[in-house]
Amino acid sequence: MEGLTFNEENHEYKLNGLIIPSVTQIISGAGLVNFDYIDEETLREKAELGKKVHTTTELYDKDSLDIKSLHPILRNYLNSWINFKKDYGFLPLEIEETFYHKDYNVIGCVDRIGFIGKDKSIVDLKHGIKLKSHAIQTAGYKLIHNYKKSKGNMAKKRFCVYLTEKGYKVEENKEQTDEAVFLAALTIYNYKRSK
Repeated sequence: MEGLTFNEENHEYKLNGLIIPSVTQIISGAGLVNFDYIDEETLREKAELGKKVHTTTELYDKDSLDIKSLHPILRNYLNSWINFKKDYGFLPLEIEETFYHKDYNVIGCVDRIGFIGKDKSIVDLKHGIKLKSHAIQTAGYKLIHNYKKSKGNMAKKRFCVYLTEKGYKVEENKEQTDEAVFLAALTIYNYKRSK
């Protein structure tokens, strides 16, 4: 997208110099996620592991991973991802793609988009515990992905794939109200920013 920049350290998107809130920032900024009860060092370690797992699976899906040099822990997470893909017949069509919804002024990077069965689906990779906000996150991703797309090109389903060193668990996000909750979070986020 022309004029788009991303500052990884601040996890901040800018479009032509203006900050564009991401799906995850909106959910957090509206108060739907709170990690105040977890010490900073643990949060940092978990975030670092999450980045490494995401990078590992991304490079693998793009056929550019040197598996031989991979740390055994990351290899276990990768094996969990490989097993999910095999078990579900999942072939990613889009990998770590950024989408922007101009009307809502929301941006986000969707982990994977591909078919599960006959349905084009949003797949969000996770490496920690399941949170209620994950379903709201995938609703936000579906909203920005489907923006101005024809009906045949829209994602229909949403999934979170929770990867561990020993396997994976799949959670389909089916609640029809998830998008409404995301839009309510966006309203709260914008209200708080305007003060």
